[in-house]
Amino acid sequence: MNKERISSLLLKSGSIFLTCSIVLCPILMLYSIKISTVTFFDLFSLLSVCILVLSLLLQNKLLSILDKAFLPLVPFCVCVFASFLFSCILFGFQIDVLFRTLRYLYYVLIVILFVKFFDKNVGIKIFKWACIISTLFLFTQFVALQAFNKAISGYIKFLPMIDESLKAIAENASLIRNPRPRSFFQEPAHYAAYISMFIFLDLLYLKRSKINLPIDIFLFAGVIISSSTTGIIMCLLSFVAFFLKVIFEKRKKDIIIFSSLSIVFVITGIILISLGFLDSVVSKVTNVQSFLARFDGYRYVFDFSSFGSAFVTLFFGRGMLDLGTFYLSGYPRLLYYFGIVGLLCFSYSLISVNKKALPFATFFMIINLGTVSVLSPYMVLFFSLFISIAEPRKLKSFLRIKTLNVEYAEISIYVK
Repeated sequence: MNKERISSLLLKSGSIFLTCSIVLCPILMLYSIKISTVTFFDLFSLLSVCILVLSLLLQNKLLSILDKAFLPLVPFCVCVFASFLFSCILFGFQIDVLFRTLRYLYYVLIVILFVKFFDKNVGIKIFKWACIISTLFLFTQFVALQAFNKAISGYIKFLPMIDESLKAIAENASLIRNPRPRSFFQEPAHYAAYISMFIFLDLLYLKRSKINLPIDIFLFAGVIISSSTTGIIMCLLSFVAFFLKVIFEKRKKDIIIFSSLSIVFVITGIILISLGFLDSVVSKVTNVQSFLARFDGYRYVFDFSSFGSAFVTLFFGRGMLDLGTFYLSGYPRLLYYFGIVGLLCFSYSLISVNKKALPFATFFMIINLGTVSVLSPYMVLFFSLFISIAEPRKLKSFLRIKTLNVEYAEISIYVK
C-alpha cells in the first residue's frame, strides 16, 4: 500500500473519529483517563488530531492544515492567551488557571484548524440518534422515579468519572440530590441544551422528511421532562421560528402537520398535568427564583468593585480564575474571564459568516445567557455545525479557500 492510499485512509479515519468525538463530547467529557483532569473527549479528539496530522505528514502537506482555517476565531484565541498573561501580572501565576486556559485554547484551536475535517453527514446522523436514545433513556428514568420511586443512573460504573459526585451517582443512583432525570449527561440542563440545539437545526436547516416533526416533538417532550427552563424556552422559540418560516413559504402540508401535532401535544400535556404526573416538572418550570438565579451573575460582573483595584480588567478580563461555587452563565463568564475585548472578539466570530448561519449564531448567543456552553466542549460541537451551515465557500474573503491535495480532503462539510 503506497503512502497516498495510507494517507487517504488515515484522513478518512481521523475525520470520522473526530466527528464522533465532537458530537458525543457532552457525554465523553464526563469520564476521566486518570491523568490530571483529562477527559475521554480530550483523549479521543487529540488522537483524531494526531491521525489527521500524520496523514498530512505522509503527503508532506502539513502546512496545508492552515488552509480553510476558521480565521474569525483567531482574535478571540489571542484574547484568551493575553488574558492569562494579564491574570499572572495582576493576581500571580496559578497552576489551575494555566491548565484551565490551555484546555480552552485547545478547544478553540480545534475549531480554528480541524473543524474543516468534521463530516457533517455522519455528524448529523450520530447527533440525531444520540438525541433519540438519550431521550428514550430519560423517559425510562422519569417513569422509574415517578412510578416506583427508583433512581436509575445513566453513567457507566466501571469508567472513572471526572467528578467525584458523578462517580458516587454512577455507583448508587439514589444519591442524586436532584431527582430530575438527566439521561447520560452531567445535569438535566446539559441534556436540554444538547437536545434543543438539535431541534433548532432540524427545524430550520436540515432536510425535511415525514418523521422530522414527530421526532422533534418527542425530543421536546424530553426537554420538558428534564424541567430545564432554558431548554424549554429555546425549544419553544425554535418551533415558533419554524412555524413562521412555513407560513412565510406557504408550505400548507407542514402547517397542517405541525398544527395537528401541536394540538395533540398540548392536550396530552394538559391530561398528564391534571392527573398529577408532571407535578415536579410544573413546580420546577414555574419556579421564578430558580430561573432568575441563572442571571444573578450579571450583577456580580457589572459590579466594578468586584474587579479589584484594576478597573482595566473590565476591558481585558481576569483570566480563567476559579469562581468556586459562584455561578456565572456563558456571556457574563466570558466578560469576567476575557473582558469586553474578548467578548467582542468572540461575538465577531459569530457574525462574520453569511446570513444563512446567523439564526444558529443567534440561538447560541441566547442559550449562553442561561448556560455555560461557550466555555465547554459544547463550543466545539456548536462551531462544527455552525461552520458546516455557513458553507465555507461562501464565507467572506478573509477566509482562504484552498483545497488540500489529498484524496478525501473535500469531505461532506463543503457540499451543499
